[in-house]
Amino acid sequence: NNIMSNFVLHDLVDAEIKYLPKAWKALTTHGKKNKAGKIQRSELVEAATKHGVFDADFVGTELKNIQGGGIKFPYNFDDNLDTFNNSVNAAKNIFQDGVLKNKLGLETLTDWYRFEDHVFRLSVFQDRIGKGWSLADSALDARKSFVDYNIDAPGINWMRNSITPFLAYTYRIIPILAE
Repeated sequence: NNIMSNFVLHDLVDAEIKYLPKAWKALTTHGKKNKAGKIQRSELVEAATKHGVFDADFVGTELKNIQGGGIKFPYNFDDNLDTFNNSVNAAKNIFQDGVLKNKLGLETLTDWYRFEDHVFRLSVFQDRIGKGWSLADSALDARKSFVDYNIDAPGINWMRNSITPFLAYTYRIIPILAE
């Protein structure tokens, strides 16, 4: 769903599709070695990182709350609890034991999810630079063209951390589509 959504958003902001393979290549191809012998990322990826293109993705913002303990699960395993409450705890334990300890290999899927999102953002960043925009304006547009999961609204954050965990997508996509 996220890939399809990103294709639609990429098209809606009139970004040229030719930049998607270039963004993929920039993110997967290592740059040159520096004086210390370390491989550096491409100048494009460095510029995008410096200007915050990748700072608002789903994995970096939404899922870090779960990993970092930001989302509190108020339920404990208990034979007296209903199925819903026990399933919430089961999901929490699977995530902590599987993803955090990398037993299920889900960390790799998380990395792929982040990578896919970065490809689309970098593609729009490249498109805007190709159209003569400044680096700062290109970065701002690449960031606003996709769902920004950094939300400061207390009510929305309470809801996404409790009863509607994926509310951030709906909250952010409606204004993008309206524009």
